[in-house]
Amino acid sequence: TKSSLLPRSALQEFMMRYRCTPLSLGYSPSQLLNGRQIRAKIDVLLPSPAHITQGKQTKEATKSQMSKDGDQGEKVAAIFKVGTPCYALYFGPRHNRNPRWVP
Repeated sequence: TKSSLLPRSALQEFMMRYRCTPLSLGYSPSQLLNGRQIRAKIDVLLPSPAHITQGKQTKEATKSQMSKDGDQGEKVAAIFKVGTPCYALYFGPRHNRNPRWVP
């Protein structure tokens, strides 16, 4: 069938699909060359195992925190006074490898 894409885009799409498709060895060309599978368009739609695990860990941590707090159902906010020392996460450029949490 004829593609509705421009020839260059159609070639790129074809090569991407080829590089992701497993060969008779059971590995795709990208796995043989790079040692890992490249991300295809479908991979963006599906959650990765790392994201699934992170979601489960977050849920478990929330449950355990709720059980530690009891069944009060309410959170107590921390009260800070002016001048109380605290740490903040610094997102700016770092020229050295000091911690990102700064006083």
